[in-house]
Amino acid sequence: MRATSALVAALAISAGTVHADAPIRPVEIPGSAANLGIWRLAAYGNARYEFTHCAISANYTNDMAMTIAVSHGGMWYVEWIPTSRLKLAATSTGPVRI
Repeated sequence: MRATSALVAALAISAGTVHADAPIRPVEIPGSAANLGIWRLAAYGNARYEFTHCAISANYTNDMAMTIAVSHGGMWYVEWIPTSRLKLAATSTGPVRI
């Protein structure tokens, strides 16, 4: 449950605010992405490219992805998520429960 709460909190930070049933879309800051082995890292921001967080993630062969993110306020988040079971479109919406 903590991993799910951390994911929701990280998404809330990336969006700046959370509205029920509103899409959350962090924007990758141009020029910030890099690959290091199986890891991909980048800085993200809001629609005006104002920094909100940075994240590093890797997909594993056991159908899991791991992401570590650090917010602009210094909060750390770790998430594990199944890569093939959760398919969300950029326009997906839904209620947020913490």
